[in-house]
Amino acid sequence: MMDDPITKSGQKLDFSKQALKFIGKQDQDTQDRLREAIEEYPDGIKKLQGYKLFRKRVGEYRIIFNDKGRVVKVELVGNRGEVYRRLKRGNY
Repeated sequence: MMDDPITKSGQKLDFSKQALKFIGKQDQDTQDRLREAIEEYPDGIKKLQGYKLFRKRVGEYRIIFNDKGRVVKVELVGNRGEVYRRLKRGNY
């Protein structure tokens, strides 16, 4: 997806298999919007209640981040309802 995945705060980006697959299936405009939102981390993020994760809203999509210090992992990307259902089922 990106040549050198780094956030604007200098943290390395890591992507889950689900995140890469979802982003890859989107049209080019949506991919660009999601990529820009991910690279802008930590701008516009909020703590996700009940989890040690953060979320960012990009229109109808949600990006779920796991901040591990020097590395930020993009755990989930998807439509709002889908992402929150996956969170309830997953081990996050």
